[in-house]
Amino acid sequence: MLKFRDFRTISGLLLLLAAVQVSDPVRAADEEENFAIKGAGLARCSDYIEARQKNTPAFYQFGGWINGYLTALNQLTPETYDLAPWQSSDLLAGVILRNCRENPQQRFITTVAAMVSSLNAQRLLTKSPLVEAHAGETRIRIYRELLRRTQEKLAESGLYQGEPTGVFDQKTEDGLRAYQKSARLSETGLPDQATLLAMFY
Repeated sequence: MLKFRDFRTISGLLLLLAAVQVSDPVRAADEEENFAIKGAGLARCSDYIEARQKNTPAFYQFGGWINGYLTALNQLTPETYDLAPWQSSDLLAGVILRNCRENPQQRFITTVAAMVSSLNAQRLLTKSPLVEAHAGETRIRIYRELLRRTQEKLAESGLYQGEPTGVFDQKTEDGLRAYQKSARLSETGLPDQATLLAMFY
């Protein structure tokens, strides 16, 4: 179920928003580059904002549409397993909401397509197993390839020693805590949403 959380603790969200270029989605269906838009994609951003503010059933329909859109793109985009390998539904919905507030008359599909375009460079190209990262009692699941990329980022900053393997270990936890401290994030020792957002954007 799509829910919103407080994005104030995720200062890097603004960097992600800056990467979203508002433009019409690429159209390549018939000879004249037309295609039929279904469901919530036909709505305007103002409809999405209103549904969010009033927490109507339509808001959850928008969320389902977003997930369906991403799933279809995962299936149909060459060399793609997952376009949003770490971005939660909450984060993606927050990006869309912010963009919609800036462009209320824009079609919903246009806003979502622009967001997807900004995700393309960090997509997973091939299937990767999920691994567990845990610190204390807290456990999260993350793609092994994404954890390997995280270890690479830590190594670039001198916060991780050894070969990036995509296996969560004490060196990874320690490196994440050091990174989080330097970035003034909650020191969870885990590759959580706030940390990945700061690290990759």
